[in-house]
Amino acid sequence: SKFVAKAEGRMDLVVRKIALDLHRGVVLKTPVDTGRARSNWNVGINNVDPSVTSEAQKNAGVVLAKAQQVIQRIRGGDVVWITNNVKYINELEKGSSKQAPHGMVAVTLRNYPGIVENSVRQAKRERP
Repeated sequence: SKFVAKAEGRMDLVVRKIALDLHRGVVLKTPVDTGRARSNWNVGINNVDPSVTSEAQKNAGVVLAKAQQVIQRIRGGDVVWITNNVKYINELEKGSSKQAPHGMVAVTLRNYPGIVENSVRQAKRERP
């Protein structure tokens, strides 16, 4: 209830903004060799998306745009899953790549409180 009051009833928008920022964070921090790990960051609403694509997309914009289509359907109260199902994603998260020696998810989640605050601020400025 505090969260809803703080967001001035704009919970759907706030949750979407949080999901978008978290997804963007892990995508941009994912090491890129072939682009396969980057391409496999999935967003699921109320369920884990178990898919694995063979696509190898180095362009983060393409990956983010695909996720944004799913994120636009999120409603307040939904459980949002951001997952990656390539077999080696845990090794990357543990720092096996010099491009991301501290992982992607852990680094992004350290910014979670700021992401929430920023999302609430943005939602208050936007018109319904």
